[in-house]
Formats: sequence, C-alpha cells, structure tokens
Amino acid sequence: MDYKKLLDEIAVYAADILKCQPICQFQYHNIEHTRSVVKNVEVLGKSLNVDKDTMYVLKVSAWFHDLGYVNSYTNHEDESIRMASEFLSERKIDPGFIKSVVEGIDATRVPQNTKMLIGKIMADADLFDLGTDRFFTLSKNLWSEWNKNIKPIDELEFWTISFDFLKSHCYFTDYAREVLESKKQDNLKKVKKKMDVLQK
Repeated sequence: MDYKKLLDEIAVYAADILKCQPICQFQYHNIEHTRSVVKNVEVLGKSLNVDKDTMYVLKVSAWFHDLGYVNSYTNHEDESIRMASEFLSERKIDPGFIKSVVEGIDATRVPQNTKMLIGKIMADADLFDLGTDRFFTLSKNLWSEWNKNIKPIDELEFWTISFDFLKSHCYFTDYAREVLESKKQDNLKKVKKKMDVLQK
C-alpha cells in the first residue's frame, strides 16, 4: 500500500469535512487544531525515533481524531473511529493498520488513559498546547465553543474547570515532559491568579 498517497487523500478528505457545518464554525476544534495535531505527532514521533509505518499511523489518526464532531459533539471520538474505520476499510487497508489508527484516536478521549506508544503520542499531540504560550488564546476559543455548543458557562466556572484539568493532566512522552511540562505548570499558576481575581 502506498501510504503516502493514502495520507494525501486523507488530508483532502479531512479538510473537506472540517469545512462542513457545524464544525467549520467551531472556534477550537477546527481545521487549525487538526493541522496542529498532525504537526505535533510528527514532532513527538521524531523525538522517539518511530519508524515510517508508525508515523503514517500517527498522521492518519491525527487527521481523523476530531472529524466526528461533524456528527456529534459529545460522542465525537466514537464517530471519528467509525469514520476512520469505514474510510480505511473501503480502501482495503490492512486490519492491523486500522486497529492502530483506532487506538490512536481513542487515546485522545478525556480523561486520557493509554499504554500504547501510538496512544501516548496522540494523547500528547492533542493536548500539546497545554504547555505552550498558545494556551490562553486557545482556552478562550474553547470557552466560546462550549458556550455555543454545550451550555452557557461563566468565566470563573470555565477557569475553574481549566485549573482542575491542568492540575490532573499528565503528559506521557519524554519530549512533552521535558519540553512542555514546565510551561504547563506556569500556565496553571496563571489560571489560579485569574480565578483569584474573579472570586474577589
């Protein structure tokens, strides 16, 4: 199987879906986030010296991991897995490859809990920006998205949820622990300061 050709086809397929309603209007779970996760799996995969086939699995998983939002906000992982499995099966892709992609997508389910290498990389790639300067900009985008698609939530409640999430979150890969963890802890402190101001 020409996995490079397959990956190119998937990138086009995913981009087309991410331009559909309602997902095209999401402020956080949109095409920019998906492209970012694809880049993140490459960074993390290279840091672990994964082989070429594993990298293809990671990139396919990354492209598919949020496509399920087009059909379901609350159960998007299940929808993403269904869409990936159908797409790959129709193209007669090896069942072992499909199984690995399913594991990669499933690993992004929160709370994250994975023991497989592909799952660890996917989990960290999806939440990569918890440990970057982009955290607060992306968090505000997520807050807006929740307000429109789940329920209205005030600023203090949102930052309280964010604080609890950051506090309980653990990265899986060495790269994330060594490069992203310290910034994540810094972001955690800044969130606490925001909460303190809002509570006054």
